[in-house]
Amino acid sequence: MVKKLLFLFLLIPLATFAQDKMQNAEAGTTNPTAETALAEITPSTDASKNQITAHKDEKSGSEDFTPITFRFFPNPVNDYLTISAEENIDVVTIYNNLKQVVSTTTIDAERAKIDMRSLAKGNYIVKVNSGKWIEVTKIAKN
Repeated sequence: MVKKLLFLFLLIPLATFAQDKMQNAEAGTTNPTAETALAEITPSTDASKNQITAHKDEKSGSEDFTPITFRFFPNPVNDYLTISAEENIDVVTIYNNLKQVVSTTTIDAERAKIDMRSLAKGNYIVKVNSGKWIEVTKIAKN
């Protein structure tokens, strides 16, 4: 129930923004110098497959962003977490439920194998920095 409410909380402003944007475009009132962004959310029951796509307004002449895909497996993890991306991964940071950093690993490859054997059983948040992209997901440790 909380996830549905949170999803709706995030989706309603985006839908309203997109609707306003379309109405302004139809009325010819868009500001060609303003930088605006639309976001498309593709929800999934598997947290590792959630995607958010951002596009800048084409009228502003700004570049179009093409998201990259991150994969985290296995989830739940026993010993090693494998992370892959379409671009080089720079840094992997793991947080506990208290939002404390428990591990930071510098990577310079499209695939990383993170040793999680020393971590206690529980849920963790994994943040991956890859160039201009940041992906955050939840991982369970057995």
